[in-house]
Amino acid sequence: MATTCRHFYYMATLLRCIDDRNRPDEIPESKMVKAGEIYTFKKLWYSASQDNCPFIELEEIDLTGCGLYKGFAAFRFELV
Repeated sequence: MATTCRHFYYMATLLRCIDDRNRPDEIPESKMVKAGEIYTFKKLWYSASQDNCPFIELEEIDLTGCGLYKGFAAFRFELV
């Protein structure tokens, strides 16, 4: 269901990380996704400051304290 703030919500969608390269300096290794690992989708949103690139928040990883990062670029994942 889409809202006016361009957030989209889904329930219990599983994602597999397919690209963990090029970790941003602001995200410590302990909070970075790992290729081959399965994660639970939390929220999808688009970053206006990055040409409306889609980003994904995950249930398993809290990026609080990681600068401006609130999620991971969608290209890093595939549906399971």
